[in-house]
Amino acid sequence: MNDMTRRDVVGFLAAGLAVGASAVRAGDSTDVADDSKPGATPAKSDDPMYDLAIQYPGAFMIVEEQTFPFEAPSYDLYITSARNGGKRGVSVREGSMRIFRADADQDDFTRQGGVYWKSYKTEGKFQFKKPGALVMVVREHHSMRCYALQIDLRC
Repeated sequence: MNDMTRRDVVGFLAAGLAVGASAVRAGDSTDVADDSKPGATPAKSDDPMYDLAIQYPGAFMIVEEQTFPFEAPSYDLYITSARNGGKRGVSVREGSMRIFRADADQDDFTRQGGVYWKSYKTEGKFQFKKPGALVMVVREHHSMRCYALQIDLRC
């Protein structure tokens, strides 16, 4: 043990980190995009602004805000009039954030900027000025905050 140098110890630590990192990568299937996995790369959709907002949310600014009390904190919030890439509907757990495109093709309310949501036995709706807005929902314990997003072109 006395014959080991600092260089040998650092080499063993680096080898251990490399083996650990390869084990983590082996357990992660990155060929399937899943929004529920942290750091997962979402599949490309037919909406380039949605794709940009998912990858670079800092490139967008908030243009409108809606805040609501939320009385069922133990249940998931489900946005029923939303498009999440190619899928319809978005599930938002407590303490999380989701970005989606408001679906303006359901009825007259959604064509005027409305969004429907539900959670367990509670249903609700909110409305933005722009139909089909890009929306970010932040779900807190007893409230939800909904923001209409727009790309930030300011200098």
